[in-house]
Amino acid sequence: GVARDITERKIAERELARREEQYRVLTETMKDVVWVLDIESSKFRYVSPSVYALRGYTSEEVVALPVDHAMTPEDRAALKALTLDRVAEFESGSLAADHFYVDQFPQPCKDGSVVWTEVVSNYYINPDNQRLELRGVTRDITERRQAEVALRQARDTLEQRVEERTRDLTRVNAELAAAMQVKDEFLSVMSHELRTPLNAILIMSQVMLEGVRGSLNERQLRAMQTITESGQHLLAMINDILDITSVQAGTVVLDRALHEVDALCAPLIDRLRAEAATRSQSIDYVCPSEPLYLWADGRRFGQIVRHLLENAMKFTPDGGQISLFVQPDLDRRVLSVRIEDNGIGIAHDAIERIFQPFTQADSALSRQFGGSGIGLTLVRHLVELHGGTITAESAGMPGSGSRFTVQLPWQAPPVGSPHGAILAAGAVHGPHVVLIADDNPSAQRVMGDALRAAGYEVLAALDGIEAVATARLRPPDLILMDMQMPRCDGATAIRRLRQLPACAATPIVAMSSVVVPNDRALCLDAGADDYLAKPISADTVVDVVARHLAPGRSLIDAASGADARPS
Repeated sequence: GVARDITERKIAERELARREEQYRVLTETMKDVVWVLDIESSKFRYVSPSVYALRGYTSEEVVALPVDHAMTPEDRAALKALTLDRVAEFESGSLAADHFYVDQFPQPCKDGSVVWTEVVSNYYINPDNQRLELRGVTRDITERRQAEVALRQARDTLEQRVEERTRDLTRVNAELAAAMQVKDEFLSVMSHELRTPLNAILIMSQVMLEGVRGSLNERQLRAMQTITESGQHLLAMINDILDITSVQAGTVVLDRALHEVDALCAPLIDRLRAEAATRSQSIDYVCPSEPLYLWADGRRFGQIVRHLLENAMKFTPDGGQISLFVQPDLDRRVLSVRIEDNGIGIAHDAIERIFQPFTQADSALSRQFGGSGIGLTLVRHLVELHGGTITAESAGMPGSGSRFTVQLPWQAPPVGSPHGAILAAGAVHGPHVVLIADDNPSAQRVMGDALRAAGYEVLAALDGIEAVATARLRPPDLILMDMQMPRCDGATAIRRLRQLPACAATPIVAMSSVVVPNDRALCLDAGADDYLAKPISADTVVDVVARHLAPGRSLIDAASGADARPS
């Protein structure tokens, strides 16, 4: 016979047996089910014992049953079709050998229940018999599936509730808007109805005071003076209600002209000083000796100052001090109007609230000092219509007093220019107003400085929403519109602006940083009148604005002898 050394073979066989035992122990002890399916016979060739914990069947039972038994009746047709497609895909050679499928589907249990499973599987050719087989691992995901379903149901319920709340809020907002409109209409109608007989009362009381119907004794004279003063106070309140209603409705249009500030303030101070004297109050008035000219609505500017002074007088005790300071700021190009008093002061938490309609710093103050609570609201709106700001300050302690500061856009006339020429030019024309809508503060500042230097008045907005709101409050003569802005882009803003009667024909120059062939056409289609591609020099901006507002010139040019432009 022939003797052969089979040591290496025995070692390999023992190593193979050891590894097979490891894999057997691993598959029999792991929670997931390991299986091998013969495709041709549609029967499992191997199923790990953990299938019993999953479905209630032993490994032997599952191997003896057709693969259909692992599917619910509702899924069998779809899963069989899916298997045929995947087999064809595998046999075509288009899949990598390590390609795995991941599926989720329910499997029936022996007790009639259903368990949701996640199956990871891979097709391969069995090297022993060259048959196509599918091997895989099945995991129980019932709890995860139930959690996902519960989460989806909760999300659907939440979305439904949000939708219902949104509908409710929309309805309530519509009702509130309708109620506000009815309220505004009622106030407007009632104010007009009240003012008509009140005017007759004031006229007749004035006639009586002047002795047209005969002289009055001292007692009758005091009575008529009381009637006149009360009637004038009531008329002022009615006018304030009409004004605040008009301002909130956006129907107030400023009648701008160039005014000497002292000519507006001095008569008002004289009139209020007489009233303050009855309470031993004093009113100081500080204004530069050089004439100051302001492009504004004279009547509305007077309203602003009058309301602030009357507010200070109301909340300052007898013998108190009220001061009015008017001071230009050449660097910031604003005119500062400051009213100070040594009255009761304002609590810190009430400062923001005092500018809200029908509101006072403390409800007890309304009973003690009276007032409708709309004066400061009207002041804020009128200041903003002029393109200015108003702030309130107080130490917040009793007797600390308060300070209100109004800042309005202002530009000093050229040195040596005759005030008469400025007044004549401004009274008819005034500076053009340019609104710059750009979300880049640096670009805004450069363009704004160049336009102001050319004599234009500049308004600014950081996005389309602000641009529309600003134009609604203060219709500009021209709008420079950046087309790429957050919240509301330029195209949307232009369409909204064109819906405003005051801006329907206002020149709008689109400024765009988008470099595409049809960008200009898109901007013009959106409603713009002209187009500038960024980057844009300050000189170009001034030239384009001047071209669109030609043949008009700025106020300073007009004052220097340039051709006047039509208003």
